[in-house]
Amino acid sequence: MGPGTEELYDLRADPRETHNLIGDPAAAPTLTPLRALMDVFRRELDDSGLHVRAAARDGTPHRVEVSLTVSPGQVLDNPDRIDLASGDRLALSPDARTLTWNGTVGSNPAGFRLDAGQSGGVAPDLALDVRLQADGADVSASTVYLAGNGTHPPTAPFTYKRVPPTLVGKASETPSLLAEAPPELRARGEEPVSFFLWRYPDTGGAPAAPSVVDEEVRRRLRALGYTQ
Repeated sequence: MGPGTEELYDLRADPRETHNLIGDPAAAPTLTPLRALMDVFRRELDDSGLHVRAAARDGTPHRVEVSLTVSPGQVLDNPDRIDLASGDRLALSPDARTLTWNGTVGSNPAGFRLDAGQSGGVAPDLALDVRLQADGADVSASTVYLAGNGTHPPTAPFTYKRVPPTLVGKASETPSLLAEAPPELRARGEEPVSFFLWRYPDTGGAPAAPSVVDEEVRRRLRALGYTQ
């Protein structure tokens, strides 16, 4: 993920991945179908999982940092950049429990989406610590808008919890992030930066990545050292 730049390497000749082939004209026949397949995969992710966005009220650039840490035994999966600036960094920790976005946001909303759990989707038994900062300081709860109705968390930072149903109780989540559609993504109130968090209804997990079915593309990837 990093700063969001594309990378392609010849793993046979360059196993340490020191020479990026993205700018090599000879790589175009391999890159074009791979980009198309990635676009399909990302479009399917748009309407699933947990989403985070930020937007600045005054339109000037503001530094933001968002950190999400999932409970032990769970992982964060399928993170994807949504309209982030090219220099923004989206980094997943080695244990896949913490995802951090460091970047700049203006009047146009930007952020990311992810799945949280053991097998995609938002896991039913989950605790997710959420920390949001603007211009180097933690934001207040009033600058954070949840789900599709614009409610606020009780505090900021806060912990999102989701509990599965039991024999004596229904499933619950606090605070609620469930939304059938994304909220209106515009800065609100008097705060310089507004943050938005919501999740879509469960659909049985994130979509599987599409297969590279073109045999010529398969041949080119195998020649570069990639395996299926």
